[in-house]
Amino acid sequence: MLEEHLLNFKTVEAEDVPRLRSYIEKRPKRICDFTAGCIYMWGQYYATAYALDENALYLRVEYSAGYCYAILPVSGSYIQSVENLYKRCQDDCRPLKLCAVIKEEYEALAKHFGARISASTRRNWSDYVYLAEAMREFSGKKYHRQRNHINAFIRDNPDWRFEPIGKSNFNDVVSFYDEYRKKYQKEATSALVEAKAVNTVLSTYDKLDLPGGILYVGDEVVGFSIGEVSGDTLFVHIEKASTEYRGSYQMLVREFAREYAKDPVIYINREDDAGDEGLRASKLSYRPIELIDKYLIAIE
Repeated sequence: MLEEHLLNFKTVEAEDVPRLRSYIEKRPKRICDFTAGCIYMWGQYYATAYALDENALYLRVEYSAGYCYAILPVSGSYIQSVENLYKRCQDDCRPLKLCAVIKEEYEALAKHFGARISASTRRNWSDYVYLAEAMREFSGKKYHRQRNHINAFIRDNPDWRFEPIGKSNFNDVVSFYDEYRKKYQKEATSALVEAKAVNTVLSTYDKLDLPGGILYVGDEVVGFSIGEVSGDTLFVHIEKASTEYRGSYQMLVREFAREYAKDPVIYINREDDAGDEGLRASKLSYRPIELIDKYLIAIE
């Protein structure tokens, strides 16, 4: 186990989100694992705890029958932060397991630790990254399907509107999501876990400072999104829409980008597909410019 007197880990709660965000903004990454909203949203599922020192943010999660750590250095190098954690680890803690490791970090670790490390990655861990401008406009031949769906939505629903989530309309989101779950939620374990994570965000939304938007037709909610800006990237944490309205998802994607993917945002991260083939096909249809692979590392 880690020597807790050297790193004091604390369970992530809603009140910790501003503190986490301020630390992350010192050196933001382009993966969802290092956004305050995502850390909190999935915190119960992964039993996430965090610790801070002068050099780095350390996240501890329960994964694969043990603890795994993710590190965000805010001063010095990634290797230095890993070495600090490795040295603080007693013999019975090894191998030290690291998660949310991007390719450049993996290559640096392999060079530094050599034969002492092993690594694995999975396609369903990869984050989908898009150009924000593309999501705002859907220009060009490659986006003709998205434009067709959007044009159909506008034609069929001339009284549509998009509003930022605020105190006056927040209950509309809660009511919509309750009905959404009754209509569309699958009974698979992964779907139930996600529903709990969404409700974690909704139940404490006023404490999280997360941008969100609602798509209406008349006075009826047909979809909502909640995300977060970190560095030059807008992350989409939650996106739900009624498929009874053709083009609702495409319209939601466009309007959320137009509202929140403004300067200095260059990219939009729509996060991973969790291995869901339907979700994978949908995310690929928006033509990502990059899939950011993430690795699980063990250091002996």
